[in-house]
Amino acid sequence: TVDFNFSTGEMPQLFVSGLRIVLIPMDYESPMQETMAFLTDIIPGLSGAEQRIALRKQPRQIFDVVYKLDGNDRQRMQALLMDWSANTFGFPVQNEVLLTTATAAVGTTVYQVTGADDVDLRVGGLAVILSDANTFDVISVAAKTDTTITASDPSLNEYAVGTKLMPLRTAVILRMVAGAMAQKNLETFKIIFEVTDNDTGALSGSTAAYSTFNGRVL
Repeated sequence: TVDFNFSTGEMPQLFVSGLRIVLIPMDYESPMQETMAFLTDIIPGLSGAEQRIALRKQPRQIFDVVYKLDGNDRQRMQALLMDWSANTFGFPVQNEVLLTTATAAVGTTVYQVTGADDVDLRVGGLAVILSDANTFDVISVAAKTDTTITASDPSLNEYAVGTKLMPLRTAVILRMVAGAMAQKNLETFKIIFEVTDNDTGALSGSTAAYSTFNGRVL
């Protein structure tokens, strides 16, 4: 709640609501596993035909990833998992990374890239532009083309050519985190994230005519 105190004695209140997320800026290892979980009700007919009804508007999206970290990144991950593991994370989809093709100054809202149509960036969704684990901006995508990403808010940092820009999903940890420690400072974290905002937009079915043979639908 934000309170405004005016000299006239009035004190209006502004109620602020939202979802706080914490970004995981460290790189995960390759390969990773991405799973789409659909839910379908199958109604069989006496003739052997089937009718399938989707019970979820969008499939559940799950990422199974492994981090191998040492030094400050290791300590940072330990702190995140200790303090925030029951809450929502910002998960960068690093296997859909784009690289900027022009420098971006502080305050910019348009990022020059190439191949944006080939990755799952969603208008109204989130993305992250990231130089390293300490220099990044989480942006809300206002518009996009194959060569530009337009953000709703200006950036707080400047970025060189070749900076990584990728989709960002809000996600929760699905199961207990597994891990292992090496003899030195290296630690492995195996984490399964379930995306909470996998809204891919309105579904659109095919309007093409059925294929037929001798007047019967194939």
